[in-house]
Amino acid sequence: MVSEPTLHRALDVAVSTVDGLGATPLDSPTPCAEWDLSQLLSHMINTLDVSSRGLSGADATPEEMDPQRTAAVGIDGTPAEALARTAARARPVFSDPGLWNRTVNAPMPGLPAGVAASLLATDLAVHSWDIARASGQDASLPDDLAQDLYEFCSGAITPEVREGVFAAEVEAPSDATPSDRLVAFLGRRP
Repeated sequence: MVSEPTLHRALDVAVSTVDGLGATPLDSPTPCAEWDLSQLLSHMINTLDVSSRGLSGADATPEEMDPQRTAAVGIDGTPAEALARTAARARPVFSDPGLWNRTVNAPMPGLPAGVAASLLATDLAVHSWDIARASGQDASLPDDLAQDLYEFCSGAITPEVREGVFAAEVEAPSDATPSDRLVAFLGRRP
């Protein structure tokens, strides 16, 4: 599992990346072939919202976490405004010492909150990479964040977990950065 600082760091990267969108058209393609930039942003922001509710101990369901649903539900305001509001609600949840002792119902019932938080951190960071690629920003994730997430993912994302959720792993070059290793493990071409 990742730590509280890693979870906050992933959120910081997401906020910074979304703040850097500039005038990028929201119908731009992304590395997530099934979603344009608007849908990817909706997915990331809505997943953060539902996950942080679930991590707080409030009711959240696996149906609310469905990626197609989170991508289809719109956001209020600009992506940067929507993410800032959602992040402001999420940060106190991330800092709650009781968080790591809970179980949650989303993304799946009975999941330890630390695992759910680690999956959320991964979602935020890797989709930040996707958004950066789609908008012409530097997509490199900070080495420490990418390494922490890679260590979690390489142990937690088994072939059974990967199926239908994550793309097939792409071979990373031998000199790959931690960021490149992480995104390649999750099916992206660095």
